[in-house]
Amino acid sequence: DILLQCIDLASSWKEHRLIFALGRMADHPRMKVRLAAYRAMARMGNDNLIPILIRQMKSNRPVHKIYALEGARLYHDERLVPFIKELLTDSSKSVRIFALKAIVEQKTDSDVSYLVARRFQDDNNSEVRARAIEMIGRKGWGRQNYLVHKAIMDGSDVVRWAAVRSAVALNDRASAAVISRQLLSEKDENLKLAMIEALLELRVDDSSNALAHLVRTDEKEAIRQRAAMAIGNLRIKDAGFALVQAIQKDPSLPVRLEAAASLGELGDPRLAESIMDLLTKEGEDRKVLQLAAMAVIRTGSDEKVRRLQSVADGLQDAVLAGEIRRMIQEYRSGK
Repeated sequence: DILLQCIDLASSWKEHRLIFALGRMADHPRMKVRLAAYRAMARMGNDNLIPILIRQMKSNRPVHKIYALEGARLYHDERLVPFIKELLTDSSKSVRIFALKAIVEQKTDSDVSYLVARRFQDDNNSEVRARAIEMIGRKGWGRQNYLVHKAIMDGSDVVRWAAVRSAVALNDRASAAVISRQLLSEKDENLKLAMIEALLELRVDDSSNALAHLVRTDEKEAIRQRAAMAIGNLRIKDAGFALVQAIQKDPSLPVRLEAAASLGELGDPRLAESIMDLLTKEGEDRKVLQLAAMAVIRTGSDEKVRRLQSVADGLQDAVLAGEIRRMIQEYRSGK
């Protein structure tokens, strides 16, 4: 704590005579102290930091190389680029990861994105490759989105996680089709949820009908429920029948409720007859059936609404029938 206070004072005073002392702190075993010393020297704009960082980068010890790369992330200078570039192929995966993080922060006229892309393509370590994809998203390098697409289908779940995050960070709508295809075969449950969220963020239709596939077949209730919600949110009308099937067959009430609500978001007249057939399902939760009836009303078709009125008149559940009549009356009075 005392060291940190002293470093802060040196920085605020911009006292260049303390550069030697700050340079000694660059080798301190505590990361907080090292980073504070780097920040202080960077704020002071003192070039004496350059030889300190180069000395550390040329050390035989990976930990010293990492110290230098931490500093390089804070002190941006084109003179550091050749030394950082060399560490991108270091034998230590940790050094390579820190080198990726440092190279993208340097102020240079040269294009460093190709170095990051090459690390993804050439490195055999999944963590390093994941960090390379992460950097592409963080820096907004849309021209490298083809690598993000490739990474979405990677054999490593670590890489796929990074790719999904980068696709969203880039707002890369072209990634949605790749994510949709990957969802059909994805095994990691948390990644499935992340991919569904990515489709929602990108606001693009599910071209491979993966969401309908998940609603019909996935073993996890949370995934079926989220997929059903996404179908409605994205207005994927081609997946509407999967929602009808969910209400017919899914054992989970939350999934059936979400499916019924999403049918209302679709408002598809083509599904109206199938939806009305559900209203006579024995033992179904009344809220599910009310939402299903609302889906028919939201088609905006007077013909379908008259048919719904007829179905309601024949229902044995007087409470449900009364609620449907009330909704129909509100619909007609609002026209």
